[in-house]
Amino acid sequence: MKEIHDTPGRTVMPETAERQEIQVPEGLEQRLSALVDRLEAEEEAEKVRQHEGMRRQNRRTLSKGGRWATGKSMRGRWAAGLAVAAVMAGLAFVALTPRGGGRVIEVNDPEEARIQTERALNLLATTLNKGVKGMEKAEQETAVFTERIRGLQR
Repeated sequence: MKEIHDTPGRTVMPETAERQEIQVPEGLEQRLSALVDRLEAEEEAEKVRQHEGMRRQNRRTLSKGGRWATGKSMRGRWAAGLAVAAVMAGLAFVALTPRGGGRVIEVNDPEEARIQTERALNLLATTLNKGVKGMEKAEQETAVFTERIRGLQR
């Protein structure tokens, strides 16, 4: 077969219709197969070692005194658990409490409906006025308290 040199140091073999049988050294296939098997076994053993190391590290996270590696105390974990339980109990109470709206009055007479509406609005106005009076009183007391504090600061 004739060799062709396209660049210095590089040899290119031309394509031919005949292919030559390449001679493989005897035992090379077995040695390569054994090498691949050994590398796969080493890779698997490394995975097992890493897994065992993680398990050992996880066992070490709980140190003496009941403190976790994260720094949270057992008391803090209990408090968090109780807080979650309290929230769940509150949600259950709200969800399971029957909702009894206000009184429902059916009125067929338009005049009676007007009278009932006026009563409801008067009740609402009275309640709002009480709230406003309470706010005014609180505002007055706050003003007096603020003046006293300013007098002490002088």
